[in-house]
Amino acid sequence: YMFFTISTPSFNNTFDYGSAEGWTRKSGGTWSVYALSYYTEGLPDKWTTAYYKPGQFTDFDYTAQFYRYGNDPTYLAVRMGSTVASANGAWYPGYLFGYTNDGLFMVRRYNASGAQTLTQISTTGAIAKNSWNTLRVRAVGNEFWFYINGTLVYNFVDTTAGKRSRGYIGIATYRSSSSSTNGLFVAYAKLDVIKTPQ
Repeated sequence: YMFFTISTPSFNNTFDYGSAEGWTRKSGGTWSVYALSYYTEGLPDKWTTAYYKPGQFTDFDYTAQFYRYGNDPTYLAVRMGSTVASANGAWYPGYLFGYTNDGLFMVRRYNASGAQTLTQISTTGAIAKNSWNTLRVRAVGNEFWFYINGTLVYNFVDTTAGKRSRGYIGIATYRSSSSSTNGLFVAYAKLDVIKTPQ
């Protein structure tokens, strides 16, 4: 006998025909398909998140393209669980990889209790400030590669995690109460399943 799992298929969503194509709100503000993009205004002092509902993934290459007004952070969410904090809409456990328009990127890890570890925060010239940015996460086992506009900005091995961990993928943003401009547009989101021995 051999143990195996059947992965959710790869996808490529472009939101071109007024359809969310399997995406749905997880927490916070509302999402809609607007101007050929998946769009949210968020909520003040809250996380606003969305996820790809059809299934969970283990090893994958996940990419999405964003335009973010203001300087609040925008994240790819990977290998996420199902818990949402009632106070602020934080989604956990899992990993967040994001950027701000002032040139910062960060990688955050949330455990099953919702506690956060800031794995990395740094500046990078790879970010196109106040323009479109493409974020990419490649995950194989417990190793992760993080890219912004094609540039590898961080590589991380999580020695505390199981090599076959599995979870949802999604999008997350946090809107501060002092934000004077808001709005997050997602032009596309795609994921290629990486077939690896289990």
